[in-house]
Amino acid sequence: MIARLQKKGNLIGRIVDGWVDYTTSIFIYVGLFIGLTRSSFQLPFPPLPMMLCAIISLGIHCMIVDYYRHEFLAHGMGKKESIWDNKKLFTEELTRLKKKKGKILEKIMIIVYLEYTKIQLKKSTESKKYPQKIYYQSNKRLLFLWNWIGQSTHISILVIASLLYSPMIFFIYIIGLANIWMIVLWIIQIRINKKIETKDLSE
Repeated sequence: MIARLQKKGNLIGRIVDGWVDYTTSIFIYVGLFIGLTRSSFQLPFPPLPMMLCAIISLGIHCMIVDYYRHEFLAHGMGKKESIWDNKKLFTEELTRLKKKKGKILEKIMIIVYLEYTKIQLKKSTESKKYPQKIYYQSNKRLLFLWNWIGQSTHISILVIASLLYSPMIFFIYIIGLANIWMIVLWIIQIRINKKIETKDLSE
């Protein structure tokens, strides 16, 4: 936050910022797994497969929410580069670093990040541009709905489940409801983006 306010942020800082969020979640889930193995909770399945499904679901949810949040900031608000532009930016930075000796950690971090963006862009074959006002109006409510399966919501549901002493609330949400929600929103998102493209071409 200080780096952003002072406008001293860099590409590596962006990666670290994202990794910290994922690392925090991993430690929380490891703690939950240890707690479940030592507890007397009656679960429909053993803790290990349930936790693995939860972690995989978390990764998919965070990745897709991060993608559409990033795209909204880029196309709807003009505050960031799109994921495609980001990929190009980090690829150029990696090429620059490869010409220098050392900085192995930075190189590894960028390589991992580029693989992450490849997964996000797997179904997208080309960079797309959308009219900013139309994209903003069409996606502002949808972005709010995407946040319902974002990382903060996962933690909030986990806290509620902990307070109620009922881990199944969390598992039902993350493995069941959140995945259904993600699929429904993804279908709606694709249709909305296609409508924006069609409207843009007609104008």
